[in-house]
Amino acid sequence: MTLAFRVLDGFILGYFLVVNSAYLGLVALASVEVVRHRRRVPFAGSTEAYRSPLTDPVTIIMPAYNEGGGIVSAVQAVAALRYPTYEVVVVDDGSTDDTFALLRDAFDLVEVPRVIPADVPYRAAIRANMTKLRVDTAAITAYLAARPNLSAVTNPLEEIITEKYIANFLKVEPWDDWRRTGYPQIPNPVPNARLPGIPQRIRTPGSELSNNINQVTATGVPIGLEGMSIKVWWAGGSQ
Repeated sequence: MTLAFRVLDGFILGYFLVVNSAYLGLVALASVEVVRHRRRVPFAGSTEAYRSPLTDPVTIIMPAYNEGGGIVSAVQAVAALRYPTYEVVVVDDGSTDDTFALLRDAFDLVEVPRVIPADVPYRAAIRANMTKLRVDTAAITAYLAARPNLSAVTNPLEEIITEKYIANFLKVEPWDDWRRTGYPQIPNPVPNARLPGIPQRIRTPGSELSNNINQVTATGVPIGLEGMSIKVWWAGGSQ
């Protein structure tokens, strides 16, 4: 009788060892799957988004400056994006190498005329700014009446930048616009001014001259006041 109980005890112990070992194995497998699932959660639904025609289109802007060594492969990589509708805009920001020539040859680019559409919110922007400044409604109407239509002027860009200059007076942005476009047409400083014209760049800080003089002189830009008249590269200069 005692032997029978011992055999039964051994059988029950073995049964529970097998069952619990199986449960432990299942828990381990489940843990691995939970980790994989949690890693996939942030990307869940991506495939449906890629295929859905309702997914919003996007514009990818790629700034480039003297990137001739890899610009074509970079654009090709972005153009291979798995997305329903998108466009790639490469901004060649004044490159002096063959960046644009490589893009033109690789993607068969053609020149198109620059046309500013008549529905540019030009007048609406002027009205909104003057309203924000609490200008009288009659004065706003009179000012807008004196402004020409963009379709009627020879240089719409000059008209837009001039109005932008008026709206953002005393801010840094009009200076950037003027350096890049030359508008608005601002007279030179008074006679005997320390600079012959409006500065094109800020003078190199003293901390740079003290701690980084080798890199400063390597640019070729004079350290003195005369260097402030040299255009920066994105405004048509070479440095």
